[in-house]
Amino acid sequence: MIKIGYIVSSLNYGGVEKYVVDLANNIDRSGFDPVIFSLSSHIPLSSQLNSNTRIHTFERKKGNDPGLWLQLSKKISQEKIDVLHSNNWSTYLETVAAKLLSLRPRLIHVQHGMEANDEQTQRRRFAKNRLRQACTFFTDQVAVVSEATKSFVQTEWYTPPDKIHLIHNGVNTDFFKPGSGKQIDHFKEKLGVTNTACIIGSVGRLMKVKNYAMLIKAFSMIVSKNPDTRLVLVGDGPEKKSLQHLVQNLGIENKIIFAGTTSDVRSFLQIMDIFVLPSFSEGVSLSLLEAMAAGCPAVATAVGGNKEVINPFQNGLLVPSDNPAAMAHALENLINDQLLYQRLRENSRKTVIRKFSLKQMIYHYQQLYRKLHRT
Repeated sequence: MIKIGYIVSSLNYGGVEKYVVDLANNIDRSGFDPVIFSLSSHIPLSSQLNSNTRIHTFERKKGNDPGLWLQLSKKISQEKIDVLHSNNWSTYLETVAAKLLSLRPRLIHVQHGMEANDEQTQRRRFAKNRLRQACTFFTDQVAVVSEATKSFVQTEWYTPPDKIHLIHNGVNTDFFKPGSGKQIDHFKEKLGVTNTACIIGSVGRLMKVKNYAMLIKAFSMIVSKNPDTRLVLVGDGPEKKSLQHLVQNLGIENKIIFAGTTSDVRSFLQIMDIFVLPSFSEGVSLSLLEAMAAGCPAVATAVGGNKEVINPFQNGLLVPSDNPAAMAHALENLINDQLLYQRLRENSRKTVIRKFSLKQMIYHYQQLYRKLHRT
């Protein structure tokens, strides 16, 4: 039995957190024993974990917290963890410190995105990346979710290619699937939307890097020609007030729904006619994969791992980053061209089943855990 310790900054509603819950719930329990270590006591997603999954919570202080390193290393030793699995920079330093203090487990670090380096000064970016590089010296494998992320850790962190392992994100295609007509009509009614409305939507944290302002601007360009369209944003975050203010300034309050955080993402995806991912930066978005698995044609910005998921005009559409006019044009194409819409709808789900299923992702991580445990 190989004990895996998953380190997360919290179990709030988010992509990385959902990914860890999926791994813990679906890993082969005959060979692996998952334990979750959350650096925050904010763990709403813990309700979705299997009842036999152990979870330890901590309260991380602002800045470096050596006390947390000691607490974490103690719990890791008590649990006799064989392989540690950290996620993004928000857990990496703490995990490396705890590994060195506990002197026990192997470490795989998973980098899910590019950490929005473009928002940092050159000096701060260089210093941060040298610290990340130092962490890789004590890491057995760095796993990445896309070719774009692989390039990032090679060029920014100077990680040796033989230490990098590409494993694409995957989603449960048995759970995320197209809904029935009755299910869709019922949920639309619950949301206060007519059955004939064309629903454009997105799921994610309302953060600057997600660039929902661009989507709102694009939507405002098409809504007058398409008055029966609605925009549904599922999620919460620090940009919510700013986005609501933008909606008010554009005079489209009655056309946009801020749905907030939900544990029922599937029902929202099933009522969406078009899914949009307008981000400045992405690894491989779980929300994008879930939408495509639900048979929802997607429009995404041509950044990061989006370009590895979407084949333009075959299973989705790509537009330049931060270009509301291009986004509006793509949305109108999908609304008005039914042949294109049906082709993207059919191919979206096929793509996820073929290349981005949860079963494939679990298989590759289990192989990596076994390899690290043997060495």
